[in-house]
Amino acid sequence: MKGLSTLIRLHKQKLDERRQRLAQLQAVATGFASQIDALERDANQEAEKAGDNPESVHAIGSFVQATLARRDALKASLIDVQAGIDSLQSEISHAFAEVKRFEVVDERRETRALRTRQRRERKAEDAIGLGIYQRRRAVGA
Repeated sequence: MKGLSTLIRLHKQKLDERRQRLAQLQAVATGFASQIDALERDANQEAEKAGDNPESVHAIGSFVQATLARRDALKASLIDVQAGIDSLQSEISHAFAEVKRFEVVDERRETRALRTRQRRERKAEDAIGLGIYQRRRAVGA
């Protein structure tokens, strides 16, 4: 059945596309997480430097506020991306189950066709064997 194999191929292609989107989202999430870490590291370094210099204490306040605002925005974006990842993982698991279901149906169909072919071949072989037996018996009688 050509339609079933086409359907399986189509669903596998969609599954692969979803997996690629998932990999892209995971890369984005990793990028956000590394940016958050870098911002926190920079803020700590600047705070340490400002602690050594009393003149820069006033300027560090606005830097820290801007850094915290940027970090919060990145965390919000990371949460959004993580929600997208979770949703996509759910879609992938459903799509994978659907592909598996089609593959099982196709495998069962192929097994039935093989058994039918084998049964026909056995019947043909039995008919040949019976014909040979009957001819030998007729010649010997």
